[in-house]
Amino acid sequence: CSPSCGPGYRHRVVLCKSGDGENTLPPSQCPAKDKPASSVRCTLQRCPPPRWVTGDWSECSAQCGHGQQRRSVQCVSHRGQPSVECIETLRPPAMQQCENKCEAGPSDSPDGKNIENCLKQTSDFLFVILFFFFFF
Repeated sequence: CSPSCGPGYRHRVVLCKSGDGENTLPPSQCPAKDKPASSVRCTLQRCPPPRWVTGDWSECSAQCGHGQQRRSVQCVSHRGQPSVECIETLRPPAMQQCENKCEAGPSDSPDGKNIENCLKQTSDFLFVILFFFFFF
């Protein structure tokens, strides 16, 4: 039976033979109404059901903080062909949330250099503001 699963056909060669079965005769010498079918429907077994196939997750859409990742999700038959027969409630997600750690800010600096630099810039700014406030 062809194919290996699901409904298919079994094929055979049908010949016109002499009464003793020794000789093959031309088809015109045998009655067409008595000719057996050269193919019959058959079923070996049920085919495996289609399944969901997923691709790899994309990069996170955000370089810093919360973002999204996407991937392809396709329903595929046992032969690898696209199918519409997958169970929709079993479909894996095509999108998920992701998070990339942001670069360290002044308060996160383990050596304190960013904090010192920030404080110096802040005090310089305040000096300029006070200078203009008192003298202009």
